[in-house]
Amino acid sequence: MGWTAGAGIEYALTNNWTARAEYLYTDLGSKTYDNIGTEAGLTSSTARLGVNYKF
Repeated sequence: MGWTAGAGIEYALTNNWTARAEYLYTDLGSKTYDNIGTEAGLTSSTARLGVNYKF
């Protein structure tokens, strides 16, 4: 189990067109492997850009 935090913004270009930007950070934690004496973790950063048309 882990957690995700993010933020985004959307801007109206015209009455029908918008542009957006989003950022997500995900942390799925870490696990210790005693048999090989190491710890591994998994995190992810995602940035997305988009253009939307609203009907």
